[in-house]
Amino acid sequence: MIDNEIDEFYIKNHSFTVDDIFNKLNVIKDPKLCKEQIARALDSDSRFFCDSTKQHFFSKKMFFHHAEFVITPDEAEINEGILFPGHRFIAFCNEDVFPSEITLRECGGPNLKTQKKTLKISELTQYHLLMGTEQISDFLAAEDEDHDVFNSKASSESLVTLNVFDLKKIYADTNFKFGDILVCRVLDWERGEFDFTYRIKSSRTTDSIQDWVDNYSDALEKVIDDYERYFELPEFLTWAFFYGGKTLFGENGASLDEFYHLTERIEIRFEQGQSFFAKTAEDDSSGEDATETGAEDDLLSISAGATSSIEEIMRETGTPMTMNELDAFMLDSCLNRELEFDDLYARCFGERRLGFADGAQEVIFMNYLEDRWESISSNYDRHRDEFKAKVRGSILEATQERLDWLHALADLEILSAQLPRAEMKKLAKLAKHLDDILGMLNSEKYELSEDEAENMMDIVGESSDLQAELLGKMSDWMNHLT
Repeated sequence: MIDNEIDEFYIKNHSFTVDDIFNKLNVIKDPKLCKEQIARALDSDSRFFCDSTKQHFFSKKMFFHHAEFVITPDEAEINEGILFPGHRFIAFCNEDVFPSEITLRECGGPNLKTQKKTLKISELTQYHLLMGTEQISDFLAAEDEDHDVFNSKASSESLVTLNVFDLKKIYADTNFKFGDILVCRVLDWERGEFDFTYRIKSSRTTDSIQDWVDNYSDALEKVIDDYERYFELPEFLTWAFFYGGKTLFGENGASLDEFYHLTERIEIRFEQGQSFFAKTAEDDSSGEDATETGAEDDLLSISAGATSSIEEIMRETGTPMTMNELDAFMLDSCLNRELEFDDLYARCFGERRLGFADGAQEVIFMNYLEDRWESISSNYDRHRDEFKAKVRGSILEATQERLDWLHALADLEILSAQLPRAEMKKLAKLAKHLDDILGMLNSEKYELSEDEAENMMDIVGESSDLQAELLGKMSDWMNHLT
């Protein structure tokens, strides 16, 4: 009932309050509880912004309708006549829209065609950095037709094939040069549809670009203050536009690429496998023990493998588990009073031998893992986790089923590209959806009532059933391949 009313308000209203929805429901019993449920449902719905009171909500679809923003193709793209969608559009459309699903056309023209582009994973970074580590991995797994990024031998030098926009004719017709811009306009936030017009470099000034970067930095700093690490990177970018207001829209602004290169106040940090925005003035290392840090630096210098985070090492060693999933397994072990580290390791990684590059990488990984386990287990609050734990446990059952299937895929040396692409894409989206819920449940800031937990269990159940169906179909394909 609440969900139906929310859908109605989403379609018809720019903004509304909890009371607006409550008044439509004609609830007689326990109105306070009903309003709390409405507020929680809206707060967890990625289609809306909210104010600090979480009583007034704003439709992202309406907020971004016809919003204009700048994209700055680099020299390599111009020379090859292409444009990577990458992270360029993620702040301006529904989070469920993958970069390859973006629809782009010149204003008044047909949709742009796409072409395949194969390059090293390391060469993709500049175009996808603002997506965040987990989102990049999910995207590559769903997008690549010829390579398997979850293969234990995958590295930054591995090749991937992506769809890119073909702008060769447009670049040629406009004599497009480095510094010229595409002014994009949001046509449909929900579907990820955009058009663009061309502007020459001289239409902008260095001062106006820097002013925009400063104003956007102001807004992003406020989001960081309010939400810390609660959001994934794309959602932080989206909320910064909401905080900064519609004055950030328009052709006189800077691109997200320019913003990250020019800002001196915001940086991306990678810690415990999570990528997040932070203020550059913040320094979390001052309290570290110098001896321990020095010892770890020695290990970093002699390891041939990735060492910057748990997640990076897991990816390199062939483990498709996300940090949200790892944290969820830890919290679930705390719930069940399974507090031995060896038991946790066996549960998460079983008897599978992780493909460490060398002993140094293995030592670093175990140090990271033990530190994270100690932090989560020592701060676990069973009472506050009561209702969230049931939902988390249900998601972990589906997660374990998917991980087991992926491991079986690797053992049989079957590439994901050999399986039906449509089903693999659906599986990646489904995994991301469940992973986002886990991230919310893992957060100490997020609370869940018993009734809300029951409603969420229904959603998780539907997702689990759909996953089981997809895995069943692809297992049939695997049997034919072997």
